[in-house]
Amino acid sequence: MSRLSAHARNVLQIEVPVTIKLASDRLPISRILEMAPGMLLQFKKPCNELLTLSIGDCDIAVGEAVTVGERIGLRITSMVHPARGA
Repeated sequence: MSRLSAHARNVLQIEVPVTIKLASDRLPISRILEMAPGMLLQFKKPCNELLTLSIGDCDIAVGEAVTVGERIGLRITSMVHPARGA
């Protein structure tokens, strides 16, 4: 970091939203309107499948859910190569 220019160090301080994707699906609006507290949503993704770490719309890593004290965390198991030519 010390070898970087001041501008580059400033850019590296920018905070971006980070999302961990458990699962996703598409639902008809009628199903969404039926949602209420206690309703169970079931996804096709198996429980032991890896979670995806995304920045914006770009997936950057995959990993497994872990508990850290009373909180949940993500242990990164591998990095995802971004799509080329976008």
